[in-house]
Amino acid sequence: MKNWSDSLIEFSKVYLYIDGVRVKNLNGNCGILKINCNNQTFKIKLTLKSVDKSKLIFNNVDEMIKAGWVVD
Repeated sequence: MKNWSDSLIEFSKVYLYIDGVRVKNLNGNCGILKINCNNQTFKIKLTLKSVDKSKLIFNNVDEMIKAGWVVD
């Protein structure tokens, strides 16, 4: 199975907190991040660049990386 390099994962841990960052997944999908943050919650919304513009929600960057997403 394909895996991302340790250096790309560490790089992503820093830059996945930036609104509007382009991301890619191990399965070939890509998307754009939208960070939703207020005093009580932090959520990462990922809009896929596929035909249907599906959306995925993550609670934190580690959860997103475990799902195979990194900075493009």
